[in-house]
Amino acid sequence: MTKVYRPPVVAMTTVIRIKTRTKTTVNGAAKTSYADAATAPVDSCEWKGMGGTDTGEVAAGVRVYDDTADVTMYYRDDIRIHDQLLLNDDTDLVYEIISPPENVNMRCQFLKFKVAKVGGA
Repeated sequence: MTKVYRPPVVAMTTVIRIKTRTKTTVNGAAKTSYADAATAPVDSCEWKGMGGTDTGEVAAGVRVYDDTADVTMYYRDDIRIHDQLLLNDDTDLVYEIISPPENVNMRCQFLKFKVAKVGGA
């Protein structure tokens, strides 16, 4: 018998706002926009910040780090790669989903994915 994955439920206290990505074509150019998720745009999750991930790049003599985090939350089928999350519902803390969301054990109970901060530090 396989062990059932159970994240600490107490840890799912971080508030996020989910923005789904929509791509449209305007005059032959692709345009990307983000809108609140259709069902329950505000949700809670377990947020584990990585303290900055080394990209191996050097820009203007300074090493470049990405602000990344691992997110675990209850399963939702409307979350996709490249959607955005607003940490603590703050428009200055915008993160983009950079890994395909993983349906843990294929049981539709928990979702895990990695996010990276959009824009500057």
